[in-house]
Amino acid sequence: MLLDDIQAWLVTQGIGDNPINLGTSGLTGWPIYKSYEPPSPDTLICLFETPGEEPDILRDLTIGEEPYDVLGLQVRARSAVDGYSDLRNKMQQIFKALHQHEPNVTSGQDYVYIYAKNPGPLPMGKDTQNRDELVMNFSVMVRRQ
Repeated sequence: MLLDDIQAWLVTQGIGDNPINLGTSGLTGWPIYKSYEPPSPDTLICLFETPGEEPDILRDLTIGEEPYDVLGLQVRARSAVDGYSDLRNKMQQIFKALHQHEPNVTSGQDYVYIYAKNPGPLPMGKDTQNRDELVMNFSVMVRRQ
């Protein structure tokens, strides 16, 4: 559910498209895939969950007695060959959009806070087709239901 909500949020912000709708949506964003292993388009965004942090560490920071879970989220993006400036711009848009994410407009899940674990996109190097890849890691605090 987390990846579905994040994907939907990025689409509403004009940053990406659901790959199922490519060619029919009319949006100009990059395709967003919810998987670790992306297919082969030149420009794309990948979302996948990573191991979260130990929730006990953050329980002292909660409001009242409400417990939270902390989920990990990684965003990877890849650009066409020689498209590094477009890739960095896209990653900055994602960074800003996730920090503006409105927790209570998602599909029933109460996301309290999304924050980056690093100050900006980190280079992953180049893939086998010589396309640049960048990565950002986020943590998502979720109110336990």
